[in-house]
Amino acid sequence: MSAHTPGPWRAEISVQAPSVRGG
Repeated sequence: MSAHTPGPWRAEISVQAPSVRGG
């Protein structure tokens, strides 16, 4: 995972691990 793309990868993270986003 590249931190240079806080768009698409972040969307997938929120779906795979919503707790990581702080939900």
